[in-house]
Amino acid sequence: MDPKFFDIYKDLEKRYRRNQKIEQRLRDLLLVTPPPTPLSVVTGAVDSAEATLDPGKILRPDARLFLTVSLHQMVALPLAHRNSPAKFTDVIAAELRSDAEKIVQAAKESAIDRDDIAASHVLWGTAKVLGELNLKKWRLWERE
Repeated sequence: MDPKFFDIYKDLEKRYRRNQKIEQRLRDLLLVTPPPTPLSVVTGAVDSAEATLDPGKILRPDARLFLTVSLHQMVALPLAHRNSPAKFTDVIAAELRSDAEKIVQAAKESAIDRDDIAASHVLWGTAKVLGELNLKKWRLWERE
């Protein structure tokens, strides 16, 4: 990976997560604690998934951004939408965490002997475990 792109992806992920920090500051000002946002659930899931990697293995910034944006935009937001047939609950949050861990472990296998896991490994890993993921039961993308 070109080192410039490494830094670009790192910056983009930081900017994407900045929204979560702004939301948290607003929530801290409220008297009542609202439920976690879809973005905080996803970033927590990605962080937890990365923590399951062997010491010395990391998700590169491009991989973290790819997984975060994909789970947030394509899974968490539709599930949290007001017209969603599913309710965005702690159960769904736990299942997203489990899915993120399965994806990251499959990405690690795709990376073979590399210590840094790239976005391409996340894509290949997701394809390998798609049928095993909890998100399949919500039928987000299947035909009727």
